[in-house]
Amino acid sequence: MMEDKLAFICGGIASQARRKLRDGGCFGLPPNRGRVRPRTATVVAVFDFLKQGQKAVEESGQSIVDYVKKRAEEDIAKVNAFNDGLQKSRERLAQDLSAILGSITTDAELEEALENIEEVLITSDLGMDTVDIVMDDLRAEATKERLRTEEDIKATLKGTLVRVLNEKVTSTFARLERV
Repeated sequence: MMEDKLAFICGGIASQARRKLRDGGCFGLPPNRGRVRPRTATVVAVFDFLKQGQKAVEESGQSIVDYVKKRAEEDIAKVNAFNDGLQKSRERLAQDLSAILGSITTDAELEEALENIEEVLITSDLGMDTVDIVMDDLRAEATKERLRTEEDIKATLKGTLVRVLNEKVTSTFARLERV
């Protein structure tokens, strides 16, 4: 009797398994019901996916190139505008200094010219530290009576400005390298 029950149960399980396999389902998966997908469709889909990915990379690469070109053009325009502004400042500084230095004949005129030079340098946005150093050098040279002509003043002014500005640039780069 026990064997009959066991055969009935096993037979029932076996028949269910045969039915599932026949319908295409297996171990909890839904049955296929006659819809068979060819394996080539899956392979083609993978290649389509790869092609789409490649196309997206090419498009993003092109957009990066376009961005870099646009940014470079903007930067060049900014640098050109900055250089134009510096050129105007240099010309204005040269004109103002020429007007001041045009007619120095006495020590009183030299002292007044030095005060006017200081004003011009301040309005030229060189910075107060730079102007103070330049004016100290000019006054020291005037005291030593080395500044007698317009050319002497221009040469001393130019040499001092170049020296001070080079020192500032060098110290700025040194600070940036430490960061």
